[in-house]
Amino acid sequence: MKYISSLSLIICLNLFSVSRECSAQILNIEDPTLTKDSLSKHDFKYGFGANFNLSQQNETVYEIDGLLESVYHYNDKHQVLLNGQYFNTGIVGTELINGGFIHLRYTPNFLNKVAPQLFAQHQLDRGRGLVQRQLLGGNLRWQALKKDKISIQVATGIFYENEIWNISGSPDSQEGQLRNGVLKSNNMLRLYFQIGKKTELSIVNYYQLPFANANGAMRLASNISLSTEISDRFQLQINFNSMYDARPLIAIDKFYYTFSNGFGYENK
Repeated sequence: MKYISSLSLIICLNLFSVSRECSAQILNIEDPTLTKDSLSKHDFKYGFGANFNLSQQNETVYEIDGLLESVYHYNDKHQVLLNGQYFNTGIVGTELINGGFIHLRYTPNFLNKVAPQLFAQHQLDRGRGLVQRQLLGGNLRWQALKKDKISIQVATGIFYENEIWNISGSPDSQEGQLRNGVLKSNNMLRLYFQIGKKTELSIVNYYQLPFANANGAMRLASNISLSTEISDRFQLQINFNSMYDARPLIAIDKFYYTFSNGFGYENK
């Protein structure tokens, strides 16, 4: 059974990474079996990984990262996807980044060209003051183009977002908290390219906008992943994640990103 998705179920070991603020996720969840040629009955695939970095300069800096990806197909038709990640970065006595997410998505009639999706997500980003964010909604997904070397997928839908922030933008809430609940549109464009026999490129973009009182409060998220096979099971990967929030609830940067390189392991 052949995988041609650029983000197959993987175990990641980061070689190095740079980031500006935190790599918070907003529905930017990859689908490990999007372009799979065929599926088995009751097919279950999974991947997991952990990363730990420690460096000593003027301060001792640590970084912990955990990843889980799993997908289940029922009767060759219906898909259940569960993804999660946790990351913690800081210096002794101070947390700079403490965040993560867990995402659950159900796609009935997954192989159809047009299929509905239901999803739920819980997220935190305490280093930047996000105590918690919950998302609940649904999409209509359209497989616009699907060929051996190129795939285009579009989705649009609606979701309810509930957020709690520390007004100070820091892990503590000494200045109080701010809660916000809003109904938003969710729009996604995914592009997949096979550029060469062993190299794949995946680009996923999300555009979100509140239905009421928008006033330019759009949110853009992007994931770019380049993967090259170095053996039957191992891959070299380059990943870039970014998010732009035109009007954040509190006084934080509008744009932040994460860039990382590493090895991937594919569970075939």
